[in-house]
Amino acid sequence: MKPKQKLYCYVDETGQDAGSKIFITAAVVSSDDQHNLRMELEAIEKQTKIFKRKWYRAGRRQRTDFITRIMESGQRFGKIFYIVYKKPILFFLSWLEVIASALESVVQGDYRAQVYVDGIDHKKAAELTNTLRAKGVKLSFVKSARDETEAFIRLADRAAGLVRSASEQKGEYAKLLAETNTLGVINETKTTPWKGVAGFRLF
Repeated sequence: MKPKQKLYCYVDETGQDAGSKIFITAAVVSSDDQHNLRMELEAIEKQTKIFKRKWYRAGRRQRTDFITRIMESGQRFGKIFYIVYKKPILFFLSWLEVIASALESVVQGDYRAQVYVDGIDHKKAAELTNTLRAKGVKLSFVKSARDETEAFIRLADRAAGLVRSASEQKGEYAKLLAETNTLGVINETKTTPWKGVAGFRLF
């Protein structure tokens, strides 16, 4: 029998603040050796001098250099997906949408996924696990991870930040996002209907 594909999904978002009219959630889906890839990501962070800074704390040069390096790496660190909602929106729905769509886009046969969401609490992690499984997503677990300690979460944060900057500031960020879209490194995913999912109602 062919072994199950092992997937890792890292999720972060931006737009919770009152100053944003949109809410963006990004997910990085990777399947290779996470330890070695994490070390490579951290090396890029040092080389571009973005270090562990979140997108909104980084300078313009650090942001563009980092995204450019990720783009040049192709899909070395996995595929990145994002979803954009106009506010107000249930943040929980955004997590559900991007995780389900991202995993569905990369699975090859049977699989099992480990999902890490920035700062999620135990109750929400359990709710997310149950609802995704009801949707048919094959999960090992949903756990919390912090950007301070997880390079892949920081990658998701910067992808979401790029999308927000491209929307608000246009210019070079919009051009950079378009280039990542063309290469398939950062991909927009569309909303899907959630009818008949036990324990979850949008309205």
